[in-house]
Amino acid sequence: MKFIKSELAKQKWYRQGAAVKFWYISVPWSASHSMTAHGRPIKLRQKFIGYVAKDFVTLFLAHMNAEEIARWHLARQRRDLNTMARQHRAWQKKFMAFRDAVIGGQLTQGLRRLSDGELLRRFRTYATSYHSLWREAIFHDSFDLMGERFLETALRDFGLTLTSDELEMLTTNDEAMPIQIERIALARLASGAKPHPALRRLIKRRAFAVIGREFLRFAQELHRHSQRYFWIHNDYAHVKRLNEKFFLNAVRELIGQPKKLQTDRQLLRTIARNTRRKKALEKRLKLPHEVLAVTRLLSVVGQWRDERKAMNQLGDELMRRYAIEFSRRSTIPLADVEYASWWDAWKLLRPSADLRRQLRERRRGAFYAFSGPFILRVVTGRRSEQLLAFMNSLIMHTDLAGRTAYPGTARGVARLMLGQKDFKRFHRGDVLIAPNTRPEYVPIMKIAGAIVTEEGGITSHAAIVSRELKIPAVVGVQGILDAVKDGDMVEVDANNGVVRKVK
Repeated sequence: MKFIKSELAKQKWYRQGAAVKFWYISVPWSASHSMTAHGRPIKLRQKFIGYVAKDFVTLFLAHMNAEEIARWHLARQRRDLNTMARQHRAWQKKFMAFRDAVIGGQLTQGLRRLSDGELLRRFRTYATSYHSLWREAIFHDSFDLMGERFLETALRDFGLTLTSDELEMLTTNDEAMPIQIERIALARLASGAKPHPALRRLIKRRAFAVIGREFLRFAQELHRHSQRYFWIHNDYAHVKRLNEKFFLNAVRELIGQPKKLQTDRQLLRTIARNTRRKKALEKRLKLPHEVLAVTRLLSVVGQWRDERKAMNQLGDELMRRYAIEFSRRSTIPLADVEYASWWDAWKLLRPSADLRRQLRERRRGAFYAFSGPFILRVVTGRRSEQLLAFMNSLIMHTDLAGRTAYPGTARGVARLMLGQKDFKRFHRGDVLIAPNTRPEYVPIMKIAGAIVTEEGGITSHAAIVSRELKIPAVVGVQGILDAVKDGDMVEVDANNGVVRKVK
């Protein structure tokens, strides 16, 4: 894709954003141009351009390609209502093997002992495996744009309407998602501590060392939990192993919230009950095949997308371990290595002066475009900033409207949360405004007065979590990050999917 303004202006764009460093995001980005279905290559490409600066990306997806991708998958689903579920199950098995290998450390053991050639071969093997998971699942984003439109069209064609509760039930997940599985495990830890007053007091004091001496079994379970879920706050820009003290504090908070503890303990039962209700609702409503094709597809994509987030967070751990080793051998600062592309890792072992310069320039700000899986064009400097301003001008909206994720109204101070570095500025009752949300956002989502995202649909993380927390939320409000400034007073009318600035 070329950076010709007259050509860019002809297309309709959908803006996304996230905290990223190019090393990590380069894996899914290259997968966007080499998609697969059931492991077989397909002739679909998601064209986009992205500007990365200060570890944040402003991404512009070509609407035309996203629609083409979504329609292709929906057509398959219409022919066979179970095709998406089968594709997901096949991917899920590979994801679980990848997850266990990353958690177990098998993919990153003994890197220092390897020769340069051995290191590169191992990295290529494991990074390619990670990349293949993305190739199969990268299509999810197209349903942010098209999912609700497909459903509205199908319902309109048959003269049907669904209540928000019915829609939520029909698109709910049938299995526990990774973030829910961690919550269930944490709730079991907290429940195990509740019958022991002495242990509860130590947890309240965060007396980690004393707990290790006096309550060995609990300490061992806490250690196992941290070994299993150390990655749950990773994103494309922040990769950090959470330790036992972090999870001890999470147990402490959970013990102090009996209602939340009870809810988390019963999550598996709740999911099973909702699955039964969904099947009964499908039967009672006698939904046409065309409507079922959309609702079942959205249900699977919602489940799959959360697993994709977990895969991404685990993949970030894998990529960072190798980035650290490439940095050590090349003497290139880690912060610069994290702006290399994963398929060019071999260049890091014998870095030229030109490569070092390119990586420094990318860190300062650059526009990226792909014309193939590994064919990348990069524009840096003032021209990249001008391109960003031009692309943002194509997104501007006067009406701040999106999709209702959970109804209700709220008024509060707008806080723009672009990544984890911003979380310390967020206070209870603030209106959370973000490009999207991910698992690491959950702690601030819990205390938000309302949630607004610039991207996403009814199966997005923000929509699913807001429904669970019963917090008013509007998703897919394109232009919100331009129209609202941090500290503005805003009113969120999630009943009608509208956000207003209060003067």
